[in-house]
Amino acid sequence: MKNKIFLYPNGKRIFYTIHNEKSDVFLLYLHGLMSSRTSDKGKSILSYAKKNRLGFLSLDYTAHGESDGDKTEFRVGTCLQDVLSVFDLELKGKKVVVIGSSLGGWLSLLLGEKRKKQVKGLMTLAVAADFTKLVWEYMFNDHIRSLLKSGNVFGPSEETRGHCFTYQMFEEAEKHCLLHRNIEYQGPCLLVHGDQDEIIPYQNSFKVKEALQSSKVCIQIIKGESHLLKGYKLSLGLDFLLTQI
Repeated sequence: MKNKIFLYPNGKRIFYTIHNEKSDVFLLYLHGLMSSRTSDKGKSILSYAKKNRLGFLSLDYTAHGESDGDKTEFRVGTCLQDVLSVFDLELKGKKVVVIGSSLGGWLSLLLGEKRKKQVKGLMTLAVAADFTKLVWEYMFNDHIRSLLKSGNVFGPSEETRGHCFTYQMFEEAEKHCLLHRNIEYQGPCLLVHGDQDEIIPYQNSFKVKEALQSSKVCIQIIKGESHLLKGYKLSLGLDFLLTQI
């Protein structure tokens, strides 16, 4: 296992971890908002890759984990560019299965569209596709929306779970929203969600299913599980998805 740095021309550093670089098949883990590549899910997927002699890659997006950037700089498009940059550097010619948690699930769908020839399967965990619309409409009141439009920053606080929200973030995210159109990905997909998710309702996975062009979509709703899906055995989902590719 190696820890590496992708360096942008402006000097910004994106930290990532890669294992078994010579493998033809890779597991790419994309973490959630304000998480990192060293989360429990990332560690579990790395262990699975080692056990099954697969490649593994995960990165910290801008303003996450060890990577450079301020929380107010968070943009969906910036995270996607980080993923694409490291993907193109390390995974050319590889067969890739992408596992995306929450925000990472949204990014995995965008990546599947942009690198569809290499992405052989997708697994989303509490997929947060278009979560910015949910936050804007249901979490914020008119007063907070007005403050954001005036240039104020909301968070980080206990109320925002440590996130920083800016109006520019919501505005930029509109370019990457998926649920109003077809998601142009044809490969196998496993969408896992807890029925007690307190952040992103499990119905979001059904909306993703309807938007996906793929005919190979399986949804797992896990009874009693929250957004973190702590009781879900990732190995079972990975075993299933890898038989489909």
